[in-house]
Amino acid sequence: MSTYLAVVVYRAVIGDQPTGSLDFQVRYFEDSDPINVRQILQSEKRVEYLNDQHETVRWEFCQVLAVEPYQAADTKSGSEIIGFITQLKELHRLVESE
Repeated sequence: MSTYLAVVVYRAVIGDQPTGSLDFQVRYFEDSDPINVRQILQSEKRVEYLNDQHETVRWEFCQVLAVEPYQAADTKSGSEIIGFITQLKELHRLVESE
């Protein structure tokens, strides 16, 4: 079994209106294949709740930015564990309504 770290992005939607809020998560997985990791992330149940104004808030899956092998034993203090480089226009596209 291999271990992976994935960077995944979710977008906040209140009611039917996308907001400008993005949630970037770094997630740890034990799996035999990085393709399975992507499939797991894409098929997860969406987080949904009511805010204090009784509006439905949904965190919709946007994109998996990276899935990288991870070896905890090789990690040294201060090491970059995972990262991604993107363009501002890509981030803007993530918060726009599709």
